[in-house]
Amino acid sequence: MKSRFLTLLLMLTFMLITVVMGWGYGISTVTHDWTTPENEQSANDPLFGSAYKYAAKGHSVSPSTNTSTYWVSSYSSVSLEVTAELLSIGGEMNVTGWTEATSDQGLVSPPSRDSVRTDKIVHGSDGTHYFYDAKHATDTTGNASAMTAYKAHPVAAYSSNKLSPHLLLPWNERLERNYSHSAGAYAYFSDENTPSELPDLNPYATGDLAVTSRSSLNLGIDSVTFSTPWCTGSSAHAPGPCPGP
Repeated sequence: MKSRFLTLLLMLTFMLITVVMGWGYGISTVTHDWTTPENEQSANDPLFGSAYKYAAKGHSVSPSTNTSTYWVSSYSSVSLEVTAELLSIGGEMNVTGWTEATSDQGLVSPPSRDSVRTDKIVHGSDGTHYFYDAKHATDTTGNASAMTAYKAHPVAAYSSNKLSPHLLLPWNERLERNYSHSAGAYAYFSDENTPSELPDLNPYATGDLAVTSRSSLNLGIDSVTFSTPWCTGSSAHAPGPCPGP
């Protein structure tokens, strides 16, 4: 739950900064703001995911120099979580997750999953280890970014009893190992004279969770995907930011 709150706080902070930039010196227009509705999430209680994107454009004027600047910005992000709160002591689940994000579909694509190592071991500050790797990409100007990342490790509920972690005695503490994985991408372009040359940013993010039980104590869980709408252009909608929510 804590990481869910931090993810949403990050999104709201970015949106606030972007809007304040426009209000402080000129005008800011949101071209798209989309968040995964609760009713589109998986019915499997241990799973949580959200994918969102935010694009804006504005015109700012510096109070000191009176210099006019036109700008566009975008942000996309996806977060995945699996919690152990519903597991019995000794219960474990294997969890793997992929996340991809791009600040504009036309300018930069997330790196191929084939370029990401799924056997790279990372050690956490608490002594645990997990599999994690991420690849990053930018457009030719370096102003738009994208990333693809992989993370895998077990989710478990266990006891503080060091001799028998599967045994929870009255004086023992219940401990949990949860899963959290995210990716994000940001873009920003500005021009002092020709705003028509600024791109219409079309961010996108997606995440895939696969969860399987390692114990007969748990029900099996398959997989779920969380993603923002993918707008690449059609007869009803030209390429660019998706229509409103």
